[in-house]
Amino acid sequence: MQGVSVHAPIVDAKAGDSRDNRLLAKLPSEDLARLAQSSVIRSFASGHLLQEQNDPISRVYFLTSGTVALLATLPDGSSQLGLTAGLGGHVAFSRAVVQSPITALCISAPQFAAVCSTSPAARAMAACYNDLLLAQHQRTIVCNTSHYLQARLCRWLLHA
Repeated sequence: MQGVSVHAPIVDAKAGDSRDNRLLAKLPSEDLARLAQSSVIRSFASGHLLQEQNDPISRVYFLTSGTVALLATLPDGSSQLGLTAGLGGHVAFSRAVVQSPITALCISAPQFAAVCSTSPAARAMAACYNDLLLAQHQRTIVCNTSHYLQARLCRWLLHA
């Protein structure tokens, strides 16, 4: 549910819908319908930059297929994978790059915020996602500080 700024052309996807996203599938039908009214299905190729760190959040993407890496750039230009953006933030805390081709439901950040402001279920979904992303980040820190390279590679392969 990371908000993103689009930096390259997007192509309409041929397949995929909200039922393919586990977060959206758990929403009540009324909330899902409100999100669907303002959403479009798009596809993005590997390497596509969805968001740059410190850019204003303009869109929210609900992936139905593929993978995206979240990276936070450090002052020296290096990056780390798996850092979280705050729930309800207006500025992206991480860079998002498509790792394998994705299909996603896309909605503008203001439209998503409007749904969340009136829907306890949508707010709970966003908070749950944020909690899960934070937990994943914490596990990554433990893994990176406790395991050898081979174990970290195995964890990454299983995750991917």
